[in-house]
Amino acid sequence: MHIGILAAAAHAAANNSPFTIFYNPRASPSEFVVPLAKYNKAMYTQVSLGMRFRMMFETEECGVRRYMGTITGISDLDPVRWKNSQWRNLQVGWDESTAGERPTRVSIWDIEPVVTPFYICPPPFFRPRFPKQPGMPDNDNDVENAFKRAMPWLGDDFGMKDSPNSIFPGLSLVQWMNMQQNNQLAAAQSGLFPSMV
Repeated sequence: MHIGILAAAAHAAANNSPFTIFYNPRASPSEFVVPLAKYNKAMYTQVSLGMRFRMMFETEECGVRRYMGTITGISDLDPVRWKNSQWRNLQVGWDESTAGERPTRVSIWDIEPVVTPFYICPPPFFRPRFPKQPGMPDNDNDVENAFKRAMPWLGDDFGMKDSPNSIFPGLSLVQWMNMQQNNQLAAAQSGLFPSMV
C-alpha cells in the first residue's frame, strides 16, 4: 500500500501536478519532509554571507537547545544532480566548541536568521542627554534651593512647587522655569536664538 502511495506521488511530481501526503512526524520523523508554511517562510528570507543565525538541536542533556552560527558560503550540495536546490545549500560555521558535532551544511528552512533591530525613532532609554546649561539648575529641588538662597526672607516653609506665577496661571514657578530652560535649549540646538525683549 505504501508503494502505491509513493508511486502516485512520484507520478504527480514527474508531471508537475500537485499531490497530498499525510505525515506523522512523531511516529516517523524525517528531515526530507518540510512543512509547506516553513518552506514558504524560508523562501522569503534573504540570506547572505556573514549572516548570523540560530538553529535548534535536540541534545541528550537538556532536550532542545539553540546554537548560534554564521553563514560562510552558499552553493549547491550536488550541482550536477540537484542544480539550484535549496537542500543543504548553506555552508555554516558554529560559534561554540561543540561545532564538530554540528553539520557544516544546512537548509534555509532549518535556520532562524538573527536580525539586529533598526530603530527609526530610538526608544526612550536611548534618548541622548543634553548637556546642562551653565547657571541653570538640574531639577526642581535645585531651583527651589536657589530661590531660598537668593531670597532667605521667604523662609523654609515657602513651597516653590505649589506657588503660582503671574505669567502662566496654573503653573508653579518651578514648572515655568523648567519650561523656559527647555525652550532655550531647543532654540539653541536648532540654531535659532530667542529674541531679546
